[in-house]
Amino acid sequence: MADDIKRIASETDKDMQKSIDAMEVDFQSYRTGRASPHLVEKLMVDYHGTDVPLQQLATISIPEAQVIMIRPFDPGALKLIEVSKPSRRATPREISV
Repeated sequence: MADDIKRIASETDKDMQKSIDAMEVDFQSYRTGRASPHLVEKLMVDYHGTDVPLQQLATISIPEAQVIMIRPFDPGALKLIEVSKPSRRATPREISV
């Protein structure tokens, strides 16, 4: 019986740690009035028929406090990135090329 309790406690600890890790990732993308690459890096782009995270298609940088600069590795992917569906956290006010 004691072994069962230890096993259940161990499994619960692992599950709780997974939940905490996921929550920390979510907290990184919250808006604080400052641009963050976390807002767009998980944005999925339909690249040649496959959904690919934006961070695999482009460099993402923050040149100013409220500006996110996205530079695709493949210039042909620019139009695909522009029309990709934003996540619930990414609501760009303006797209300039």
